[in-house]
Amino acid sequence: MAKSLTKRAETSHKLFLALIEALRVGTMAWLAAGEFLSKLKKNNAFKDVMGEPPAGGQWTLDDFLGQGEIGLPYSTAAKLIQCYQVFKERLELPDGAIGKIRFYRLKAIAPYVTEKNQEKLLDAAEHLSRSDFEQVLIKEAKDIDQDSCIHDFKSVTLKECKICGLRRRA
Repeated sequence: MAKSLTKRAETSHKLFLALIEALRVGTMAWLAAGEFLSKLKKNNAFKDVMGEPPAGGQWTLDDFLGQGEIGLPYSTAAKLIQCYQVFKERLELPDGAIGKIRFYRLKAIAPYVTEKNQEKLLDAAEHLSRSDFEQVLIKEAKDIDQDSCIHDFKSVTLKECKICGLRRRA
């Protein structure tokens, strides 16, 4: 019985290491996708691969992203681009440092990370439990400098009171 448990533990450990490597490769693949999307978005280069636009129309980035081969919502593409621009272009972090962190955590810290706090946030993203990491993000969100933020605006629909001008989300 002890021998089979040891073999099982060994197999489990190998699976665990394979999972960690797959997640590292996944992070790097998402960053590469962000790089390609960033370059294709720049100067509307994506239009060069779209062919003729519909009669009287023009191709949009949403059209490009909606192709079957890509199939990404605009918001996902925007996050991929943001992560690439923040971690590779602006902070120039090496792949080894980035690859240790799951992509969803990179995505979470991208709006807040600066040269000043990068070490703290990258360490938190790599080592903290989910709940502790979320607490760090909450604190960073309160301390964000709007001048250094890479704004990621979303469109919202508002309704306005005709009498007093109060605005609320529709």
